[in-house]
Amino acid sequence: MKFTVLGSGSTVNTLSMSAGCPYTAMTLALMLLLAVNSFSAIPESRCRPASDEDFPHGANILVIYKERTVRKIKGQINFLDGPANDVVVEIFEVTDSESDLEPHELASSKGRRAACVTAKNGRFRFPDLSSGRYVLRAGTRKPDGFNYVHISITINKAWWKNWFSRGKELKLELSVGI
Repeated sequence: MKFTVLGSGSTVNTLSMSAGCPYTAMTLALMLLLAVNSFSAIPESRCRPASDEDFPHGANILVIYKERTVRKIKGQINFLDGPANDVVVEIFEVTDSESDLEPHELASSKGRRAACVTAKNGRFRFPDLSSGRYVLRAGTRKPDGFNYVHISITINKAWWKNWFSRGKELKLELSVGI
């Protein structure tokens, strides 16, 4: 039996198995599972890395979301009428000595660990962060009257914990200031 899996780009990987192999069905099931997982229904984030000149602007209302535990920091920023384009999303690492600070205090007092600017779909993703505590701050790249949003996040990459929340994304909304 011959089974062909299309890889990324133009690469084609071919797996040949004999019909008498006891692991044929298990191998096929594993290959199918991997293929299904590689084609996610969630569109990829196309957030570009922020330059040193890209920083978020916020209006006059402090918006703090409830703390979340996730396996990866990824999600979408929205305005009331749809995805938020040109939003700077910053990540700040939280040390043990800073754990008592409010998210907005921490974001205002230290340098960011990572940052990106959202494209038209409002999506962001920070796949290379290790397990630990972080604060996310988002605001428009240009001052246009929208409030900052802040959220404390714990990344827990342990596979046996948060198994069902592994694909959950952060959905954050930028509201208009007063």
